[in-house]
Amino acid sequence: MSRAIAPAKAEAEGGVAADAPAPTSKRARAARESGPIYDVSQVIPGRLSLPSPVEPSVAFIVWVDRTRIAGTRAGTSTKVLINDLNVQPGDLLDHSLGIVFDSLDAEASVVRFRDRNGAIIGKRF
Repeated sequence: MSRAIAPAKAEAEGGVAADAPAPTSKRARAARESGPIYDVSQVIPGRLSLPSPVEPSVAFIVWVDRTRIAGTRAGTSTKVLINDLNVQPGDLLDHSLGIVFDSLDAEASVVRFRDRNGAIIGKRF
C-alpha cells in the first residue's frame, strides 16, 4: 500500500492520519496565528502618555521605546538626532508605520512622535 493512500485509509476507518495536525482549541489557534505579542502593561522608561486623539498602536509604542535620541538642537531650525538620523519636525522616520518626528520641547526634554493615525507619543531624552 502506498504512503499516500495509508493516511486516507486511516481517516476513513475513523483513525487520525499521522500527518494531520493535532486538534487545538480556538483560543490556542488564534494565539498561534496572531504573531508576536508585546506586553505594554509595564511602564516603558522614558515614554510619556500625552493627550492623543487616537490610542497608539502596540507597534508604535514599541518603535518609540526602541528609539535612540542622541542629540537635540532647539531654536529657529529644530533638529534632533534620532536613530543616527538628523531630522527636522515633519520628517518621516518609519514608512511602514507612518511615524513622523512631530516636535521638540527642549524645556521639558521631550521629543514627540506622531503616527499616520494621529496618535502621539512623547519620549524623554
